[in-house]
Amino acid sequence: MLEQNKDFNQMVKEFEQVFDSGTYKGEIIRRTLTEKPSIRKAYGILLIKSPARLGEIKEKFPVTRRTIYSHLYNLIDLGLAKKIAVMNLWNKEEKLLTTEEKQVMEKFKEWTKAMSQGQLQNFAGKTNYFILTEVGRDLKNVAWALNLEKERRIAENA
Repeated sequence: MLEQNKDFNQMVKEFEQVFDSGTYKGEIIRRTLTEKPSIRKAYGILLIKSPARLGEIKEKFPVTRRTIYSHLYNLIDLGLAKKIAVMNLWNKEEKLLTTEEKQVMEKFKEWTKAMSQGQLQNFAGKTNYFILTEVGRDLKNVAWALNLEKERRIAENA
C-alpha cells in the first residue's frame, strides 16, 4: 500500500509538470480553434482590436454578451488572452504600469475623454479590457487561425 501511494504521488508530480510545462497547450489551442469557429472569430477580433472592451468586440461579433464572455473566457483558459480590470490600474503610478497596462489606460482615457468625472469613475469600476497574451500573439497560433478562416471563407463562397 505504501509503495502504491509513492507511485501515485510520483504520477501526480509528473502530471503537474506536464501541465506546468504547457506543452499540451499547442495541440488543445489548434483543436479548439479548428472545432469552434465562433471562438476563432472572437480570437480574430481580439487580434485586430487588442486591447478591447466587450462593447468593441460586440460591434464586430453580433451575439449576446453572455456568448462573447463565454468565448473570451475560453480564450483565457487556453492562455491566448487575459482580462485587465481598469480599476486595478486606476491608482497605480504610471511608471509601474507594464506596456500592456499603459495601452489599456490609453484606450480607456480615449474612450472616456468626453465623460464627466462621476461617469469616469463609474466606468473605471466596471470596465475590463481583454488583451492577447504572448501565446495569443504567437505567429504559429495566428497563422493557424488565419488559414482556418481563409478556408472557411473559400468554402462559403464555393
